This record gives sequence, structure tokens and C-alpha cells, in this order.
Amino acid sequence: MSDPFEALIGELDRAVEAGLDKAAERGAGFAGLATKGELAKSIQAKRTGQFEREISTDKHYAGFVENGRPGFKMRNKVLHFFVNGEEVFAKSVGPAKARPFMAPAAKFLEAEGPAILEQELRQVLR
Repeated sequence: MSDPFEALIGELDRAVEAGLDKAAERGAGFAGLATKGELAKSIQAKRTGQFEREISTDKHYAGFVENGRPGFKMRNKVLHFFVNGEEVFAKSVGPAKARPFMAPAAKFLEAEGPAILEQELRQVLR
């Protein structure tokens, strides 16, 4: 016969894991709503270890969207990129304003994360 306290601890661990999964998914959804296009689609929550979650994107330009970037000029080369499906060649580009999407998600999780975890734990402690 198993120890009832060990069983309770196992249930509490599972509840915390479920709460972290839900919180991370909601945080990723919140971040996705704060941006658009391929960047929004790429935001995902993943389990990185026991009691650990990560919200991330694999888009190389995500940091520029989150934090902005300075303008710059090319000296002996030309920039080549696409804007709304149109091919663009330019010697310089202006600065880009920051359009945070992860920072608002972090604030959301600070405010709502504990309640999400509490909801899962209450189901075990009934």
C-alpha cells in the first residue's frame, strides 16, 4: 500500500505541471495577440524541464520587433528585403520603433499566473 502523503505530493506535482502548462500557453497566446504575421504564429510555449516553461519564437528578427533598432547605412553594399510582398533594394533604412510583445506577456503572467496555478491546486485539495 502506498503512502497517502506521497500520493498527495504526486497529485500536487501534477497539478503544478498542469498549471504551468496552462499559464505558459496563455502567455504565448497573449504574446501572439500583441504582434502579427509570421512572428505571431511562431510564438510557442514549451516545457523545458520539471516545473520549467519557456515562451519563445524562432524568428531571428523578434528582438528587433520587441526592442526596436537603430537606422543604418550600407557603405559598399545594398540591403535587399521584402515589404508586403514587394522586393526592396536600399542603401539605408531608418530606425524602427519597439513593438513589445513578450514584455506584455510577462506582465500578464505576473498578474494572472498565480491564479492559474491556484485553480489547478484547488482541484487537488478539495
